[in-house]
Amino acid sequence: MKAWTEMAAQRCVARWCVVIASAIFAACGGGGGGGGAEPPPVAAAPVVPAGSRPPPATLRSDDNPAGARVDRRADNYFPLAVGDNWTYERTEGAGASTRTVAVRIVARAAPGTIGWEETDPVAGKSTSDYRRTAEGLQVIAPFTGGLPNAAAQLVGDPLEYAEPFYAVGSVRRLLRQGSYGEDVDGDGVHEGFSFELAQTFVGFEDYRIGARTVQAARFRTVYRIAAMYSKSLAGGGYPADYVFTGTEETWWGPGIGLLRADRQYQDSTRGAVEPLHTLRLVQGMVAGQAVVVDDVATRSVALLHNALVFDARRGVYYASVPGAAVGTGNRIAVIDPASGAVTHSLPVGSEPNAMAIAADGASIYVGLNGSGEVVRLALPGFVELGRVRLPSSSFYGQLVVETLAASPVDADLFAVALARPGVSPKHGGVALVRAMQLQPRQSQEHTGSNLIVFGADGQSVYGYNNETTEFGLRRLEVLADGLAERQVISFGGGFYQRTIDRLGERLLVNNRLARAPGLELDGQLGYGTGCRFATAGRVLCLDTASGATPRLIVADLASYALLDTLSLPAGAAIDYATLVPGPAGTVALRTGTSHPAYTEATGILIVSSARLR
Repeated sequence: MKAWTEMAAQRCVARWCVVIASAIFAACGGGGGGGGAEPPPVAAAPVVPAGSRPPPATLRSDDNPAGARVDRRADNYFPLAVGDNWTYERTEGAGASTRTVAVRIVARAAPGTIGWEETDPVAGKSTSDYRRTAEGLQVIAPFTGGLPNAAAQLVGDPLEYAEPFYAVGSVRRLLRQGSYGEDVDGDGVHEGFSFELAQTFVGFEDYRIGARTVQAARFRTVYRIAAMYSKSLAGGGYPADYVFTGTEETWWGPGIGLLRADRQYQDSTRGAVEPLHTLRLVQGMVAGQAVVVDDVATRSVALLHNALVFDARRGVYYASVPGAAVGTGNRIAVIDPASGAVTHSLPVGSEPNAMAIAADGASIYVGLNGSGEVVRLALPGFVELGRVRLPSSSFYGQLVVETLAASPVDADLFAVALARPGVSPKHGGVALVRAMQLQPRQSQEHTGSNLIVFGADGQSVYGYNNETTEFGLRRLEVLADGLAERQVISFGGGFYQRTIDRLGERLLVNNRLARAPGLELDGQLGYGTGCRFATAGRVLCLDTASGATPRLIVADLASYALLDTLSLPAGAAIDYATLVPGPAGTVALRTGTSHPAYTEATGILIVSSARLR
């Protein structure tokens, strides 16, 4: 809704300081439309001296779409009963939570009028008056007190949202232009002024709120305020008009009200006045009924472990438990994501660490870092099917597993990123194992691929260097006798990145994406760390910014746009957590890691929410 004039007096724009400043933030809530009473006649402007130009002729134009309208008034998309209230989380375009904005509906003295009272801890409190008419929701005198009377009366009482809705995809337009009503530049002539608005009814969209999906009505509003100087320049012509432009996308829920608003504002003198930011509903109370939004359930599992993987066939997580865990060490823990219940296998070998599930889902490969081996275990019973010893070095000794990657097309094929214990950099090359036989050809040590994942066709292994400043993203070709590096690009990303993921031909390292097989940069999410591909074309990331409430960030894979943020428990110890997506609507976080370079974690936080689906 409209949060229009109250902050504006704090701003100063060119020579229109204070005088026009109130108009600059006039559309910070984005409304407008046709309607409103005709303004009283404006007094005649003074005679225009030579070299000056008069304001444009007074014009009030409403261009409304033709055709049948969509009557959904019974669904109450715009509840405005006194006492209704909503709380919104305000986030910037990069996904960082900035503050909480509260809205409530208050009584007003004029019959048929209510007040939309919005409280922002930075901008303060503002109240805008509304009335319902046969045409929809009308905002009353939005510019009174912020503009001279002539301009404010020219705008009148615009229709902010039409009800019944106009046809899906239709655009309604409004134009008000004429005299600003004051002489700003001192030439004895009133400046010109215009207010334009175009509002599109985008249509109805499924919108997840809490455990349910509602049919949201989506609107796109673009508005433009212009102030036109009358005094000519010394060299001829006139100064460029001052123009303020705002855009807003809003989603409204039946019987709920405003679900989300994406807003941004700019002007012709400063560029971005306020960058893209989002208001997203956190909770509300409509007609005495609570609006349930935050359906996030978390379950903490205390478990010392080195690695965590999800078995999609059986719907459970597997964690490798180090030997230091009294009574359960050197085993594989099985975690039920629904209940958090943990069971353990029999001992599988010394210091189990990285894991990868074979392509057929019938077995799992587990690195045994105590013995420098990889063991293959049958699922679900963890019966040993075979093991292979990894290479050793006369100088560095026995190499161990840093990460494992299983081929997506051949259950007998996997790759091992080798590590040299106690050495920095520790990378010992990438080896290929076929039918539990180590292949002789492997990639170089020192600078290579600490994190690895197979390509979709199983003919390539992609790797990322996370421990030297090269930060290379690599493509290794799968050969009959091992692996050969074919391509490397500088990919950035920084030290200690611990996740590489693939979905189709897309590769994801932290929050940066590339396309396989050519490794072309595909884009970057502007928020979050440790990102992973999830279900339904989404990407999940962690936001653990210092001093802020930790959150899960949900982004759209197609556009990289921020879709949702889910708050996590403040004491969950997720500073260096890693994400492991699970069944639909669930993700596990490895918690209690003491440093991003270490694999050992002390717990698992299981997060479930319909908003993750």
